[in-house]
Amino acid sequence: MLSCVVECIAGDPEVIANETNARTKKGTEIDPDTVDAIAQRVAQGDTRAVIGLGRNPAAIVQIQKRTAEIFKEQGLDHEAGAKAILGNIADQAGRMTAERTQAGIASKLAVYGRNVDNAIGVAEAASAAANRTEFTPVNKAINAWKTNTGDPKIVALGQSLNTLTNEYARAIGSGHGTVHDKEQAETQLNQARSHAQLVAIMNVMRQEIQMTKKSMPEARQEMRELYSRPAAQSAGQTVPAAPIAGGFAPPPGAIPRQYNGKTYYYDPQTKTPYPGQ
Repeated sequence: MLSCVVECIAGDPEVIANETNARTKKGTEIDPDTVDAIAQRVAQGDTRAVIGLGRNPAAIVQIQKRTAEIFKEQGLDHEAGAKAILGNIADQAGRMTAERTQAGIASKLAVYGRNVDNAIGVAEAASAAANRTEFTPVNKAINAWKTNTGDPKIVALGQSLNTLTNEYARAIGSGHGTVHDKEQAETQLNQARSHAQLVAIMNVMRQEIQMTKKSMPEARQEMRELYSRPAAQSAGQTVPAAPIAGGFAPPPGAIPRQYNGKTYYYDPQTKTPYPGQ
């Protein structure tokens, strides 16, 4: 009889629901390493760090305590810590926007930059074939293509140059080349008075695209360094120079980076580590 009563009570949906609610209110604590990892993300303004923990109040409390400890370790009080989180959230939003913008520009530049490179090869070959005795100015070659009149080789040169100006305009315009960009490209090419000069100008155009490609990762790194500032700076406080192993004290504005478990400080201007570390 007793076993029947126990089974009936244990299987009662109301009893089960009450027990579940009691466990949910308390929650389950998580290991310290996980708590620290999540708290570090919270302190840095990652609003997605605690997703999935809404039904585990115990873990939330652990993370809140560890986040407060992180700011205390950085010399921040509760008010400054709260300001730091809000500042970091804003920084993260800005960084994500910057990353998306730069990624879009870089992907378009990679496609249209490659198109420019290929178009230059076609135009160079067409120019060599069309100008065996006398050089044809670029604007005349393009007009011959537009009206489809004259030497077929000149018409072909005009078409290749028109394609080049279109692709060049798209490349420097992040995929949205304007009429002005195209006119500027034609003006550059019209400076040529010989096949060799035309090739030289097109090579400069190629170098300009390569220069822009090279600047993209540099700009991305600069943005990352801009947003990778200490929480105390986000809270509007001055970060004191903290001495590290060997007696080295990083100057204000130094950029900390981790390497093989050790923190090294870099000059924000030269991007090189300070000596004496």
